[in-house]
Amino acid sequence: MACTFYLSMLATPSGDDLSSWGASKVKGALVQQAAVGFNHLIVSNSQDAIGRERPNNSDKRSFPSSRAANTAAFATLSSRNVDAMNIPQPAKTTLNAGLYTAMFATAWARVEAGRHYPSDVLAGISLGHLTSSIINDTFMGIDSKVNGHPVASCNGKELFIGYCLRF
Repeated sequence: MACTFYLSMLATPSGDDLSSWGASKVKGALVQQAAVGFNHLIVSNSQDAIGRERPNNSDKRSFPSSRAANTAAFATLSSRNVDAMNIPQPAKTTLNAGLYTAMFATAWARVEAGRHYPSDVLAGISLGHLTSSIINDTFMGIDSKVNGHPVASCNGKELFIGYCLRF
């Protein structure tokens, strides 16, 4: 999933000239890597604080599933990158379906392997999706609407949660 994430990052449109392309790629890479890192930090600290025993009794780091959280973060960020690409909508839908199918298959494989309970992977998926969405959409200035209406705006630009942060 990580490889797909990095490939999607490279495939997103980023500017017409070399300097704007480079600046956009660096900004996107920094923001998306920060999202992945923050997600890992939250999950790791949660596992330490909660101390839930794994189904196979190997340790007390079962809840939430870090593998599910990381896969969800990569799938969410890859999906954001796919949505920004200049490709037909059916291709975007197909790619996104593949990303989320792989994410859920990875999470369920952790349950089948006896490493996690279903609640562990569901919590991991939720944390991974939430943290990566908030960080990416806030710092990348992604437009977002709920039922066709802007969530918030800043200087006339519709934003995800109303932060006016720009690099």
